[in-house]
Amino acid sequence: MRLGQFVTVVLVTLLDGLAFAHLLERPAKMQYSGDLHVTLQRTLYVQWGFPNFGGILEPAAVVSTCVLVFLVRRQRRRLWFTLFAAVALVLAFPVVFSGVSLRPTRRFVVRLAICCPPTGRTCATGRNLATRCALACSS
Repeated sequence: MRLGQFVTVVLVTLLDGLAFAHLLERPAKMQYSGDLHVTLQRTLYVQWGFPNFGGILEPAAVVSTCVLVFLVRRQRRRLWFTLFAAVALVLAFPVVFSGVSLRPTRRFVVRLAICCPPTGRTCATGRNLATRCALACSS
């Protein structure tokens, strides 16, 4: 059980570190041009998504916390704290995504649809037309 506690604490701490990094970067990123913002999303933040480190870390933290709930099921006090942590982790992504990320993403998609029709053509520079339109609309 000690190993399960250790693994869970390490995974959840790493997950919190990724989230806190986003929080600290937000004020600076709000001042960037659309071109730079898209470039950062495509280069620096690749590791945040699946199948890279960040994309595996969140499900691993949730699963390890749920396994820990099973391991401490006979210890009433630990069970409630661990169960609360598991529920918080399971709800964290949908709540944050719908409350914080969904509205700006919808605005971006609407602006993209207004600026450029979806054609899928590639421009002479090699960039996808939708990417060029996204850069034009967000700057």
